[in-house]
Amino acid sequence: MGRIQKVVGVAGAFLVAGSVFAPSVFALEAGVRGMYWGSKISGDIRTVTNGVPDTDLDVKSDLALDDENVFNGEVFLKAGRFTFRVAYTPLKYTGSTVLSKTVVFDGIPFPTGTHVSSKLETKMVDGDVQFDLLKPDLGVVSMDLGVFLRLKYVDGSAELFGNNNVLSLSATQDFRFPIPEVGAAAGLGVLKNIVRADARLCGMAYSGSRIYEGDAFLSVIPFPFLRLQGGYRLIDLKADENEFKGTLKIKGPYAGIQIAF
Repeated sequence: MGRIQKVVGVAGAFLVAGSVFAPSVFALEAGVRGMYWGSKISGDIRTVTNGVPDTDLDVKSDLALDDENVFNGEVFLKAGRFTFRVAYTPLKYTGSTVLSKTVVFDGIPFPTGTHVSSKLETKMVDGDVQFDLLKPDLGVVSMDLGVFLRLKYVDGSAELFGNNNVLSLSATQDFRFPIPEVGAAAGLGVLKNIVRADARLCGMAYSGSRIYEGDAFLSVIPFPFLRLQGGYRLIDLKADENEFKGTLKIKGPYAGIQIAF
């Protein structure tokens, strides 16, 4: 948790620093955005013990992890053509099942017939810097197209607890890594942006790992300073670390609210 707090602090300082160096003639807008995400998870995970791969575990068929509704949030600052964002996404999936085969996790064998409780938890922090290449205002309709850089930090753990009336077993594997990403953002607004459609896509692949992310949403302003949103978010992650391997896809619709000044 201390590492996450440091990342949030650094990202927040970066956002503030960006506002200090933005020219004063730029129009400023600051706000917060909160989302309630109906996330669905799929994929597989595997630990590596002393260089030897353990059992490939499907998060659904082997571990029976449940889908979860989660809250996540974002703060942002717009200064002319620049936008600075810091986002935080905590995810936790749990499940329980009786193993239909013997599996090995973190070097510990869990025999067939063992009742297993599992937990997969990650905390993700994103720091974005976006520059709008195009911002034409066509009267009733406005558009924008930009590019952005993102630094994502993932701090997670996978845990298995087993009991077969003879043995009590437990194993935990932590994983932590930063991921740089590049992306594009586009938006279309009508009626002075009272109604908008926005989308962001980003990703990166390196050293056997990769990540692709997408976020698309519609929004409307019912009252000044308040924007209601509905959208769909996707995270497609492949982690290839020394002691942890995993391919996870997390996706689903969300409802959001944004307050900006």
